[in-house]
Amino acid sequence: NSTHMLKLLGAFPEHLYVGMNAAVGFAKAARAHECAFDVPLNRLLLETDAPYNIPAPVTIAMGRAAFSHSGLIPFVAAAVAEHKGQAA
Repeated sequence: NSTHMLKLLGAFPEHLYVGMNAAVGFAKAARAHECAFDVPLNRLLLETDAPYNIPAPVTIAMGRAAFSHSGLIPFVAAAVAEHKGQAA
């Protein structure tokens, strides 16, 4: 959860980063939403987690033809920005 993430970031101030993948955009991923809100941008890594997690908007648009790849990083960025209350 976010509390543990922040403690780890404090314990390792120079060499620990937090990766967010498409799961942060899933409606029921409350813990990922918390972490996305709290993680400092300079400690954030965006990931695809290919081939497993496909961003929800892509799945909705493409259905079963959708597959995860690095070109979907903007969808992960948009989901993180949404939870941080910022523009993507």
